Amino acid sequence: MKVFGIDNKLNNDTNKGSTLVTVVVVVAFLSILATVILYLSGENYKTKIMDQRTKESFYEAEEVVELMKSQLAKDVAEASKPAYRRTNIDYIQSANESIRAEQYFTLFKTSFDSTWRNHWFNDSGDFDGEKGIKELFPGATDVTCDRVNETAEFSININGSKLICYLSGFKFEDSYKTVTSIYGDSLSADNIARYYVNDIHVFVRDKDKGYTSIVSTSFEITPPMLNWGDSNDNEDKVLDYTECVKYFKWSKD
Repeated sequence: MKVFGIDNKLNNDTNKGSTLVTVVVVVAFLSILATVILYLSGENYKTKIMDQRTKESFYEAEEVVELMKSQLAKDVAEASKPAYRRTNIDYIQSANESIRAEQYFTLFKTSFDSTWRNHWFNDSGDFDGEKGIKELFPGATDVTCDRVNETAEFSININGSKLICYLSGFKFEDSYKTVTSIYGDSLSADNIARYYVNDIHVFVRDKDKGYTSIVSTSFEITPPMLNWGDSNDNEDKVLDYTECVKYFKWSKD
């Protein structure tokens, strides 16, 4: 009986030891599992935050480029109105639609060329890159330009964030090119000139968040089409500004 009692006690001690080991193993496993889950959750949260900030950074960069697009649209409007008025005055002498169109497009080109050049030169005729950047990117401050190396840097506030913007490979006034005609040598209603502001590379860094986005694009500019059959003298109703300024070769990083 004593021997049996000793064996029974040993068995109980062994069972207790095994139970304790099992509990320790289970607790350790659960701890490791909880740690892994917390780690993965934390990394997933960081990834989502990073992705969100990256998207915000890109949208901010896109808004900077949109400022230039909006200014170009204003330039198109300012160039087209006097061209339309002059052509409208000569309407009787220019009864032929092709002649009217050629006159209008020629006047538009002259006016737009002048508008673009005026962005980059002051009243004394001297190059002023700071003036051009501020006009094309309304709200720009702290502007520095390097005409030789084709770079410019400026700050701008977008949605409460201060953005540091850097233009690379931008030829200032020489970035503007004209394709005299698309399908022939003369301008007409069916043969419209195109204008391009080429190779805009904008590096945008959020000063607070530290993220950088790059938007590269050119702008294709088309003179607004005319509705010659409309007798209304309001240029905004006669001139069609739809898609006069479009992105061309757009990319982002």
